[in-house]
Amino acid sequence: MNIETLIESIKRSITIPSYQARFQDQDLIDLANEEQESTIVPMITSLQENFFLTYEDVSVAASTQSVQIPYRAAGRSVVAIYSKKDDGSLIPLTKYEVTDMHLWNTGDAASPYGFYIMGDCINLVPVPSKAVVIRFIYPAYPSTLVLDRSNTILSVTNAVGGSYVTATATIVNTISIGDTVDITQYRPGYKIVYKDALVSNISNNLLYLNGYNDVTPLTGIVANDGVSLSNETCIVQLPNEATQCLIHAVAIRVLQAMKIDSPETMEVYMRKVEACKRALSPRVDGSPSKIINRNGLLNGRNIRRFPSLKV
Repeated sequence: MNIETLIESIKRSITIPSYQARFQDQDLIDLANEEQESTIVPMITSLQENFFLTYEDVSVAASTQSVQIPYRAAGRSVVAIYSKKDDGSLIPLTKYEVTDMHLWNTGDAASPYGFYIMGDCINLVPVPSKAVVIRFIYPAYPSTLVLDRSNTILSVTNAVGGSYVTATATIVNTISIGDTVDITQYRPGYKIVYKDALVSNISNNLLYLNGYNDVTPLTGIVANDGVSLSNETCIVQLPNEATQCLIHAVAIRVLQAMKIDSPETMEVYMRKVEACKRALSPRVDGSPSKIINRNGLLNGRNIRRFPSLKV
């Protein structure tokens, strides 16, 4: 659902007249962002079905210890951290406590085998002696909904001089050269196809993205996908069932602000929440989860590497 349809659905659900001045479209979007973050997303994450789980590979230079946690990580937290080998295989990194720092042997190693958290960074143990790639797996909440700073894509062109997307309107007033943008699919799933893509040039409604051309083309983009500044979107990035809950959550907030008691609206909202939970969980019904005996007694304990202790 795009932002215009969301606004119209909110108005229709509580019959807000177009001439009323108290709630402008931007006010409804602000309420939608608040409800999305405080109510809808926690409801979805409570189902533990990994709807917002994603990953990011971060290149780390040799002799670098501190690595920033991806800024999109919800709650500044991650689910798992791996070291990615040249062949693409992943080695899990073990989490250590900062209070044991004096016990660690921080000698040279080609790649780390552990980490500890300090602030919004992880510190690799030991410090890698060569460049490595660290994979973060983390929950990334939906982007902030915006009203005026997003555009719908008409087409994508991969050319020798650079790849560009054609938007529905002139975008020079909303996106500038040097900005980073996200491109979000409009079809259900609402995946962010490109994150933090650098804008290298703008010509009317043509948006050129740095590093893409006929050799390295832009792929996975079709008409009606949305382009916006990083971490913003004109497309609601929720499952369709949850979007209906968002519409009624905002409607309740509007009615409360207008001092209108509407038990019927609250009842409809609660029914939609329950229906949403039933629709979203379980995501896979016929395939039970496999129990992996990582360190059990039946098959013997796996050999795990730990930092050497100073003697």
